[in-house]
Amino acid sequence: MNKNKIVANDWSNIGSRLMYQKQWPDDPACQAKYEAGEQCGGCSFFAPFNADWGLCCNDKSRHHLETVFEHFTCPAYVNEGWGPHSFTEMQEMHCRCGGGSVESERVIELESGDIHYKLTRMPDDEYIVAYNDNGMRIEHDWRFYWSFEDELKAKGIYLNLAQIHATLKKLCGGSGYFYDHSKGSFSFPFSLKVKKENKNFAYLFMVSDSRGSTHFNIYKLLEPDDDKYDRRWSRKPIEGEFSKKEIYGFIMRFCGYLADSFKTIVKSYDEFFFKKVEASLILYGYKDGHFFEEGYDSREEYELAVKALEKIKLKNKT
Repeated sequence: MNKNKIVANDWSNIGSRLMYQKQWPDDPACQAKYEAGEQCGGCSFFAPFNADWGLCCNDKSRHHLETVFEHFTCPAYVNEGWGPHSFTEMQEMHCRCGGGSVESERVIELESGDIHYKLTRMPDDEYIVAYNDNGMRIEHDWRFYWSFEDELKAKGIYLNLAQIHATLKKLCGGSGYFYDHSKGSFSFPFSLKVKKENKNFAYLFMVSDSRGSTHFNIYKLLEPDDDKYDRRWSRKPIEGEFSKKEIYGFIMRFCGYLADSFKTIVKSYDEFFFKKVEASLILYGYKDGHFFEEGYDSREEYELAVKALEKIKLKNKT
């Protein structure tokens, strides 16, 4: 009789857990892989059990046949994206969807004044290459965010984290993994084409969250031979191309589009989920017909709430 027991909701090897918790103090190459987003959930040899845990099926890995966290990593990592996995090193056999839809491009087109914006959802691996090779960060005036939430509420277009996540997922596919997993819970990367006065300007646009707030980061895409800018440093918005005023107008227009889309989505939405923002003790999601977002004063209260939501999640699967 087969008495095999598989650990499906925790580390099966305490040594691997400690390695992750201490962030590979003796292996800086692994720490660099982790920070670059090269994590088990995107490895071709990761067989997921659930939303967080899976089995390492790579016989070249030192963690072969261990249950590991999806944000763990090792030197034998083989990138395939956070969608279906092929369990092979042969790239020609890998799934090309990267976890997104292959039926059509996920495109959002917006107008604001005389400017046309085209946003196209990007697979994480393509975004990371573009960001690392050609991206130059455009600085924010953080005073904009001080009154941002109040302005959204005044316009009637404010959405909480649960509503934003659900709306973006319906519009553009599931979240990516390019975010701080202790301070945040989602990321949605886009290419952004800004068309004005018959000229096109190429940017990257990232929607993510950190410590309970939604962030909208913009990067100018430089040509490989462009020596006009030093991409190692962020710079202020470029007047005459995509000015500070135009950037803030675009972000407000984008938020309005999400709010309008949510009004349609909520009419038929009935999918339980919850997400965690560990560093801020925040939980959000959808249950009992409502989108919720809750913050907790103590770690004990937070953990009890997580356990209660995990029970609902397990019950919904059975």
